[in-house]
Order: sequence, then structure tokens, then C-alpha cells
Amino acid sequence: MRRSKDKAEGHENGSRPTQNSASDVRKGSVVPLILCLGVLFLGFTMEATPQRATWMGIEGPPCPSRLLPETWRLHEAGCPGCGLTRATAMAIQGKIKPSLRLHPAGVLVTALATAGALIHSLILVAGRRPRWIDRTLRAGRVLLLLGLTIGWLTRLF
Repeated sequence: MRRSKDKAEGHENGSRPTQNSASDVRKGSVVPLILCLGVLFLGFTMEATPQRATWMGIEGPPCPSRLLPETWRLHEAGCPGCGLTRATAMAIQGKIKPSLRLHPAGVLVTALATAGALIHSLILVAGRRPRWIDRTLRAGRVLLLLGLTIGWLTRLF
């Protein structure tokens, strides 16, 4: 009897949609919040110049595209993310013009990390995830992809 009622309501295999509890919604926002805050913290504490970026004296690894033999490289601009770490750190530190020259998406990543931290903090406090938050997070992902692509294209030409 139960199975036929579930099928009549449109549920497959007798499964019913479950409403996420407030604790489940909160748990789903902890890792993204830590990641967003981590980006902001590292960018703020990093020593960044257009040539290099170090954190506590440790320099990050070179871009894998720069390790390829010169004949295999597509262009000297490197991959779409080359310079993004330095540009993001410079934008977080308020050095907007050098950040834009290095990689236009650095300012965008800073804005998205800040917005992500605020949104996920709101979810943790409220214990729910309104629909506008899903649309905002989806738009942020699209903006990041567009920013990386446009930033790379501006460096190619």
C-alpha cells in the first residue's frame, strides 16, 4: 500500500524527499566557509609582488605549464590561472591596480571569497539556506569561470 502511494506521489523506489535539518545545512557550510576565510587570510598575510609571492618565506611551486619545454607551450602567458595567486593576494591587500595588471580575475576572486564567507556565515547563523543563496553561489561560479577566461584572453592579446 505504501509503495503505491509513493508512486502516486511521484517518488521512485519508495524513497521520499527529505527536508534537510538545520544541523545538516550548517554542516554543509563549514568547509566552504573555512576555504573562503583561508583564501582571505593567506592573501592578507602573503608577501606579494608582481614577480613572486611568498608566505612566511616559503615560495609556492611554479605553474606546471611553465615547466613544459618551450616548444610545447601554447603561449608565454601560461595557463589561465598563472599569476592569479599573486593578483588575489595583492587585491586583498588593497593593491588593486597592480593586481588588475597581473591578472584581472584577482579582484574577482577576492570579491567572491568575501561574498562566500559572508553567505556561509549567514547560513551557519540562520540554520537554513534560502533559494537566493543557491542562485548567488551559482552566479559566483559562473563569474569565476568567465573571469579566468577573460583574464587569460586579455593576456594572450
